[in-house]
Amino acid sequence: MRMNRILYLLIVLSCIIGCHKSDLPTGPTAKTETLVYYTNFSSVPSGWMNNQKSSDGKCSYVISDSLYSVIDSNHAHWYSANIPYGYGSFYGQINGPYAIQADMTTIISGTTDGACGFEFNRQDTLNKCLFYLDPFGSDYEIRRLQAGNYAANPVSWTFSNKIKPSGQLNTVKLIQHAQSLDVVINGSVVGSYSIGLPTGNLTTGVLSISFDNTTNPIAVTSLFTNVYLFSEGQ
Repeated sequence: MRMNRILYLLIVLSCIIGCHKSDLPTGPTAKTETLVYYTNFSSVPSGWMNNQKSSDGKCSYVISDSLYSVIDSNHAHWYSANIPYGYGSFYGQINGPYAIQADMTTIISGTTDGACGFEFNRQDTLNKCLFYLDPFGSDYEIRRLQAGNYAANPVSWTFSNKIKPSGQLNTVKLIQHAQSLDVVINGSVVGSYSIGLPTGNLTTGVLSISFDNTTNPIAVTSLFTNVYLFSEGQ
């Protein structure tokens, strides 16, 4: 009698699950990505500075051995190289949700410190966001420049055990949605932040920065490869 009751309950439960299977949540619809740019620097791609220096002579750009090197020898200053292609009204510009991804690391000699990363949401020289990845401290930061002045940091230095140490490449991806930004490091989402997409046409690229405040800083070399740019859809 007890076995019959248990069997009956199992049959009823199975019917309930089966009848409402179509009502179970399926999760959000995945966003789609369209690849619009890629380079691995196995050859010299068009539009990237190579064997050249910055206008102040304190940063060198070199493509060699499938790596893009940005060598910063200025004190407490960053240098960037824009991705020379995008989607938008003009060549190299973005005007909708997008994602940028690259393999990157920073190497130094001496006791100085520095970071690699992205310059993104760049409207012009005075309005942009900066993403720093510091493999020495295993942390990252996001800064915002507005009208030429630093605004309150959207993201202060944040530790992540997903960051590999200096000399090992980290795969970093920033996914810029209309109202938020996802930070993905080595395949893991380490943070989602309320950073909205600016209006108008934008550019984005890679950067290197030295945190050495001495008069004659030791060079910080940031290395990049496998640079991607995606347009993001719903």
